Amino acid sequence: MSKQLVVHLDRNSVRFQRLVDGQVEQDFLFHFTDKTDFGYKDQLDAFLLKTDFRTMDWDEYSLSWFSEKSTLLPYNLFGITDTTKAFQLSFGTRVDENDIDFNRIPEYTVVNLFEIPLWVKSFFISRFPRMTIQHAGSHAIRGVFTKGAFGLKLLILPFKEHFMLMAVKNNDLQFYNIFDCQSHEDILYHTAHLVQQLNLKGEKGKCILCNSIEDMDLVEPLSKVWNKIDLLKSIELTEEKQLLTEYQTLCV
Repeated sequence: MSKQLVVHLDRNSVRFQRLVDGQVEQDFLFHFTDKTDFGYKDQLDAFLLKTDFRTMDWDEYSLSWFSEKSTLLPYNLFGITDTTKAFQLSFGTRVDENDIDFNRIPEYTVVNLFEIPLWVKSFFISRFPRMTIQHAGSHAIRGVFTKGAFGLKLLILPFKEHFMLMAVKNNDLQFYNIFDCQSHEDILYHTAHLVQQLNLKGEKGKCILCNSIEDMDLVEPLSKVWNKIDLLKSIELTEEKQLLTEYQTLCV
């Protein structure tokens, strides 16, 4: 019997999942009210006290962290590039240098540079010493290729104030970015623009909408207008709620 602890985390909320033989047996969602470094830690400690997760015998545990500040760097440039300067080129200098981290994804020739506060690592590594921490985008990239990426596939991961949009075609990563999001209309706009930008109009494919941390309930409003948009009607919209959890377990 395999027991895995899967954590999805951003600045707004956290989801803890207990997987037994790959199936979700327990699921806890918590929304943060005090969004300071000490506040996050206090709330997480209080939350963990309500469960026996810290004392359980886990085979594996991992954490998927989401920050809207995430950019991909070609792998062949990574070793000769100042990662801090590369990150600041995309997002400016307001991010603390100590909060810049990266995930190597050599099998797909990219490195994901992203922002992650120091409290995330200090909290989880001290309580789960073998915890693997990666950006949600890194999990998504690895996962979408691991499950096969022939043909055209779009991936939408909605968060509270942002959404991640990816496009892969014939085992090649065509697009990766994170956008501000106030409603489903923002998702429709950026997805349609992506199809136009990549000259994919009329090409058959699949667009997968999956929950990230919270249940966003976006399938119904998106489905009502998806096929009415000329740029999107050849792409099938589907939902896979636990896909990011599945991707995360593939990357442990």
